[in-house]
Amino acid sequence: MEGVKNYRSTSRVNGWSWPPHPLQIILWITIIYFIVFYYCTCLPALVSNLQTLNYILTLIMLIHIIFHLMASSINPADENVLIKFNLGSYVVAPFDRKIHNHVIENCRCNICGVDVLVVVFCCNGNISNYLLKNFVSLG
Repeated sequence: MEGVKNYRSTSRVNGWSWPPHPLQIILWITIIYFIVFYYCTCLPALVSNLQTLNYILTLIMLIHIIFHLMASSINPADENVLIKFNLGSYVVAPFDRKIHNHVIENCRCNICGVDVLVVVFCCNGNISNYLLKNFVSLG
């Protein structure tokens, strides 16, 4: 069938849900590259009076990795979705554009079947329209 996309039938629980998004893979490769680059090329070139800078940069890198791991491990779903599905894997209802224009309409998710907060974009990922409407058009 032309124009029909295949979607996952289960929801993602966090950033470790399989399969990983291609941007996740690129990010991890980039982080590893910069760590190896810093410790193999930049660190040996530092003179002894700049060792304090080394400690600061190492601390910043470790804090970044810790926050990245924490952000990948949490479940960003709305509280009502978590209550309804009890943090388990559930089958996602197919979305029919003939019935609904958007995944979230009138603070109701048409995939999960729960009421969500106004600021929730996890189901449709349509953040760009929200940003354009509310922030860019302020000028």
